[in-house]
Amino acid sequence: MMNKSFFTLVLGQSCANLADVWYVVALVTFIYNQTGSATATALIPFLVNIAMFAGGIFAPALIDRVSLKQGLAWSQLGKTLLLVGLIGFIHIFTGPVWVILLLMMCISLLDSIANPIRNTCVPILVGDEQLHRANSLIASIDQMVRLGAWPLGGILIAAFHSTALLFICLFFYMLATVFMFVLKVETPTRSRLEAPPMLTSIREGWQLTFKSSVLKGLTWVSFLEGLATGVWIAAILYVYVEQQLHLSQAWWGYINAVFFGGMIVGSLLSAKYSARFQPAHYGMIIFYSSLFLALMTVGFGHTTVGWAALLLSGLYGVGEQMKVIIIQTTLQKSASLDALPKIFSVQNVIATVSFGASTLLLSAITDYFGVIRAFDISALLLCCSAFAIFRVRRHFTSSGVTKYETTIS
Repeated sequence: MMNKSFFTLVLGQSCANLADVWYVVALVTFIYNQTGSATATALIPFLVNIAMFAGGIFAPALIDRVSLKQGLAWSQLGKTLLLVGLIGFIHIFTGPVWVILLLMMCISLLDSIANPIRNTCVPILVGDEQLHRANSLIASIDQMVRLGAWPLGGILIAAFHSTALLFICLFFYMLATVFMFVLKVETPTRSRLEAPPMLTSIREGWQLTFKSSVLKGLTWVSFLEGLATGVWIAAILYVYVEQQLHLSQAWWGYINAVFFGGMIVGSLLSAKYSARFQPAHYGMIIFYSSLFLALMTVGFGHTTVGWAALLLSGLYGVGEQMKVIIIQTTLQKSASLDALPKIFSVQNVIATVSFGASTLLLSAITDYFGVIRAFDISALLLCCSAFAIFRVRRHFTSSGVTKYETTIS
């Protein structure tokens, strides 16, 4: 049975995730209306990735100096205050676009600090026995929020305007802040004198990651699959729908909706059958999942039938979500409380860099060699990730990972 603190964390993060989507919708609309420039609008996801990368690098230094609850609460309060400033520049001062983009980057920076802390709090709140089920429930709620937030955000922006939507976002940020401050999670707080130097804090996560055979394998999986997932970005799917399926662009929306629906189904199945997933078998589950995703990717890339593309997209979503939950649970079982946020920060940096590189690489492959080749390359990368985890499959234990490999000395 999940406790009250766990649901407080989930509710707070759900409010924040909902507002995160809506404020991006509002900013995209506002900046495009102000500048009329597609380039200025395209800066938004680019700058968000830059901020997430920087935050992932420096997050361990901050986490070493505050408790987990303080990190969650103060980062969410910071996001709320930054959103107040952003609304002020838009509504009152009509500030320049670069100031708005800077504030947006600061919000993303705080997000990159909060994410590894949240992932660390989950095993503390629920314990090892309920960990897989807890991750499955979080994943299902996150995907439901994302699936509903984008179309609802479009409706709200059409019914009102960008400033009004930002005020709605502010309400949900304030609600999330309250949840984070009332959250009860017992963790020690290091004083500034006890904390190691900043560079030591940053270095520890990388050292621990490459010290453990399993974490090294999972890092390769994260990197290779980050490169592979770029094939699902809007720019490539637009080309795919037009050139491969020969259907209207409405099908891009259908494919995305079915994909996210598959992810929800995957997380619900993972929650229902959580007792059947044994940590000692996690390595082989990830291996077979990666091969399954490679097969779905090849089938999706080569089909010319709309309903088959929808089916394969949904199945990909199911497999992807179940695999992500297994990886998340493995990471949470892998290390001590001090080490875990730093390991998650490393994983976030790897995922951000690889996905950013993937959008450029696979878009170029689509332009020069065709959309089918892009999906073939993606499938090949997924096969490589399967090989990376197969090599370390014997290092998975009944408790997840050999803990002595991931302890800060």
